[in-house]
Amino acid sequence: MALSRLSSSLLILLATSTLLSACDLNNDDSDPAASATPSSDTPAVTATSSYLTGVRNAQAGDTFTAELVLVDDVTGTEVKATAIDAGTQPRLAQAFTVSADGKSYVAGRQTAAYYIYQHKLYELSLEHVSNELSQPTPRQISSETQACELKGVVETDATAHTSLLRYTSAGPDGDCSTPSGVVNKTALSSSNATVAPTQAFIDVQRDSAGAIARILSLDVDNKLTITNTSGVLQTTAVTNGNIAASTSVTVFGKVAGTTDKLYLRVGNDVRTLNWASASLDTTVLASPNLVQMPFVHTDDEATYFADVRAAATATAASITPAVVPEVPAIELVLWRLKPGQSAAEEVASLGVGAAEQMPEIAGHAMTPSSLALVIRRDAADTLTIIKKANGSQRNIALSGPTLHIDTLAHTGEILLASQQLVTGEDAVSVTRIDLANNDALSILSPSASLVTLINSPSRTLADESDNTHLIWREGGSVLSYNLSTNATPITIADSSTLNGWDGNTLKAVVSNLTQGLLRGISTDNPNADALWLFNANKAVPAR
Repeated sequence: MALSRLSSSLLILLATSTLLSACDLNNDDSDPAASATPSSDTPAVTATSSYLTGVRNAQAGDTFTAELVLVDDVTGTEVKATAIDAGTQPRLAQAFTVSADGKSYVAGRQTAAYYIYQHKLYELSLEHVSNELSQPTPRQISSETQACELKGVVETDATAHTSLLRYTSAGPDGDCSTPSGVVNKTALSSSNATVAPTQAFIDVQRDSAGAIARILSLDVDNKLTITNTSGVLQTTAVTNGNIAASTSVTVFGKVAGTTDKLYLRVGNDVRTLNWASASLDTTVLASPNLVQMPFVHTDDEATYFADVRAAATATAASITPAVVPEVPAIELVLWRLKPGQSAAEEVASLGVGAAEQMPEIAGHAMTPSSLALVIRRDAADTLTIIKKANGSQRNIALSGPTLHIDTLAHTGEILLASQQLVTGEDAVSVTRIDLANNDALSILSPSASLVTLINSPSRTLADESDNTHLIWREGGSVLSYNLSTNATPITIADSSTLNGWDGNTLKAVVSNLTQGLLRGISTDNPNADALWLFNANKAVPAR
């Protein structure tokens, strides 16, 4: 589907940072207790803090409801709960700083939560004076009344006080369950309920301070345009940017080592866009056969991706399981794109299979030296490590009978792999793999129930990020493991400190914050989620 150009009113708002007057609407189903206590005994402190957020689900008969809950990160006090559409996922805006080398962003406080309620868009501020637990009021954004799914938040600058919201809206039939009728749209968070949303943009380029400097979009005539928002507002037609009708244009990946170029996938072809010269290169670098790429990873030197192709030299004997010779064979291949190359180069073959039994990338991670891939064939998984330097492969056998590998966490050259065991639905083995030490293995937990990963606050311009912690449930305890150490996991909560936790379900609600919320079921209310505060670095009871 072709994407229309951003409206001039939205671009002017981006360029001038003008904030429209808000229309305050409170759509809460329930109000928090009025007796919320301060989070500090030092009223003279005026620093700004941010609430933690979690989603609490409930069921009454056949009806499912959901609430976005705001919690004080010091006391664990629930400050506010506001209704959201069941099955939708709120998105958070997060302030950030650009690192000194200009190669990454370091995330800071989360500033606002955006959500959908009764198919309308809302903003809820997460900021408060650190010693005052104020209750923010939801504010409706734009005149949208058929919002389906909030896809993401793009902060307009490092303060994250204004954002572009990328979401889907129901088509003419008003039905979000009709995929062909769903429309991609964009709304500016500072607009009020009288401002109509615009069609979605494709991508943005930021300046050295992190503010949006240029917007890439596709206009109503199917022509790529770049709008400069950092100085005098100006829209430039992209050279070679005339796109055939109904051709999709999406971001394929970043070009290694630069912020001035971008790989676009135009239809089925990968081409290079130059932000500075507003031009789209005519050279086709790759033509992926997969509609959805399993992964695209970019480091300082190259961009890596996996794709399938017909295995021209394959025989029936080379396919596992064996098939009759007339069945087409498919090869899964790892490719690499370096800046300045005229075509992607093959790094390694990842296996051959029949067309209906194509090898699948079930998990992936990139370390400084390697790419780690979980390659799934039928019910069997293989953890394959591919060295970037020479394309050499090693298949690492993990301990225990395995149904499948769930997660690959990574920081530096350390991987944590969790594998689902055949001994029970909740039995997970967690293994630490040191790629800098001859792929050495050590078992962290022989039987866990995996909860979540915590991402590093540092993210590269190519959107690569390490993990910092892995959190899981084991028996009656919740354990936290710091990936950068080789220490024993610490207990951050147990059944005696989780205020009625029934021990059956639990997962964490975090992003790149080491302090977050655990969500599970309590014995007091088995039809609704409970939330508990935790800190991944401290062996202290949850609140």
